[in-house]
Amino acid sequence: MIRTLIRLVRPAVLVGVFGALLALGVNQTAWATSADLPRGATVPTPTPGGPSVPTATAVPAQTGGCSTTVADPNAPVPPGAVRGVVDPNCETTVPVGGATVRVPRGGATTPGTIEAQPEQGILNPNPGFVFTQPQVRIVLYDENGQPISNATFGQPGRVCFTYGAAEMAAAGGNASNLLLQYYDESLNPPAWVNLPLDASAPAGQVCANLTRPGLVTLAIRSTAVVPAALPRTAGEGSANATWLTLAILCVGALGLTLRHYARSV
Repeated sequence: MIRTLIRLVRPAVLVGVFGALLALGVNQTAWATSADLPRGATVPTPTPGGPSVPTATAVPAQTGGCSTTVADPNAPVPPGAVRGVVDPNCETTVPVGGATVRVPRGGATTPGTIEAQPEQGILNPNPGFVFTQPQVRIVLYDENGQPISNATFGQPGRVCFTYGAAEMAAAGGNASNLLLQYYDESLNPPAWVNLPLDASAPAGQVCANLTRPGLVTLAIRSTAVVPAALPRTAGEGSANATWLTLAILCVGALGLTLRHYARSV
């Protein structure tokens, strides 16, 4: 009697162990790893602290490149900001951090002051772009030191950003991925828009013309691969096939068990 029970139990145990192994294989999800990504692709991670704000000494309004004397702006000098006097009859250039803002002769419609201020992380980039430098806010003041709302340049101003190894790395080594963008608040909703680039910009710089003051930045078209969801390599079809195989094996094992039982009686 004991031998008969052993003959009956042994096939059932084998079937149970084999079935458990198959079930684990079906429920195990296979996910793509770094080897599944294109060669050289990376998944970007935020840089701790983000880009640093330049610590350039703020310069109060002065005669600078223009011989005109105007009142200081009626506002404290923001951290890192640089100011310069503008006049329709002269040209003014103000450097701020890695950027340079130039107002040409005829660019200012009235004597006053231009202010260029670096701002860190004020606005996020458009999808597919990254910022590695502070954004620069450009403000015009009139000769009495009051900010000019809805100001425009009589002749286009010019802004240039200097780039280096960090920017080229983010651009995948392709300088055509370096763009200048202007935050257009006249849009609904406001958004970053590309500025036409100046093909004659010096090496190591990206330059564009400006028709009005505002917020500008160096935007880098990212070449990093960020998968929306890592692909599953085990689908429903393979799972169904595995369960069908398990069912066939169970039926076969049951047949063998009944055969042993019939012989033992």
